[in-house]
Amino acid sequence: QDKKVACPRHKMVQTVEELVAFWREIGGPVVIKPLSGSGSELVFICKNHKECEKATHAILDGLAGRKEDRLYSKATTSFIAEEFIDGSEFSCDFTIKGNQIEILRLTKKIKYTKAPFGTIDGYMITDWQRSGINQRHLSTMLEQGAEALGIVDAVCMVDFIVDGDNILLLEMTPRPGGDCIPFLLHRAVGFDILGYCIDFSMRRRGSSPVTRMAGEGLVALRIHAESDGNVARIDSYRLFLDPRTREISLFRENGHRVTMPPLDYESWYLGYVIFQPTSGPPVEQQCKELRRLLDMEMNNDNN
Repeated sequence: QDKKVACPRHKMVQTVEELVAFWREIGGPVVIKPLSGSGSELVFICKNHKECEKATHAILDGLAGRKEDRLYSKATTSFIAEEFIDGSEFSCDFTIKGNQIEILRLTKKIKYTKAPFGTIDGYMITDWQRSGINQRHLSTMLEQGAEALGIVDAVCMVDFIVDGDNILLLEMTPRPGGDCIPFLLHRAVGFDILGYCIDFSMRRRGSSPVTRMAGEGLVALRIHAESDGNVARIDSYRLFLDPRTREISLFRENGHRVTMPPLDYESWYLGYVIFQPTSGPPVEQQCKELRRLLDMEMNNDNN
């Protein structure tokens, strides 16, 4: 905000008292998150005093238990509190070279479950017309954000939220988008984002796929476990038979141990499905339908 970059109001806090004071200042829900980390790990929303207290203890305990993790090795007792914005969330990859921005891909984030706050259930390839985002306006904001962070000559990933006509930046980092996004891009338009990054680092110029995204609309649906325990059976045959399915990748097997968030944000992620939505039903509804086609049984800890 000091650099005039559009983003949610935020503040560095360390205690419950500081968080509650910021929550009262905002006059609405606040989100807390670590200064470093991955995805939705240790991200919480606070809507009242009790939730502020509970979330503060959860994030501080979580950081203390992750000191051996390289992502959190430099973590302190400080964390970020920011204003909650109830809008549509997107992410994109872009390059910055000099003051020139080139946007490589645009994806809309899909959320349809009651999973831990910040958890994304899927990503949908989209374009400017379908998303309602002004490309020039976004490019200007990306340039401002990169300048504020001192990022030059890099491939970057950014998360942002659209609230009406406003675009607010949430996160920017000098790396391409991870998770299942590279596989979604390759399936959608044959674009190898990791290969592109190598070409970019070697000063070789590759072609951006963003102009070819129109009409694709492919979705990468993330598959999460729903409870602690061991995977007794996981079978994707019915999912494979659905005509919408384009690709299935399950990287857990029978016997895999699941520990649910906030203790573990890795083991509950079982894989992803890339599918082509049909016209008519909302994408969120089709995500639910496809998720139910995965046959899975868990040996619950309570059994």
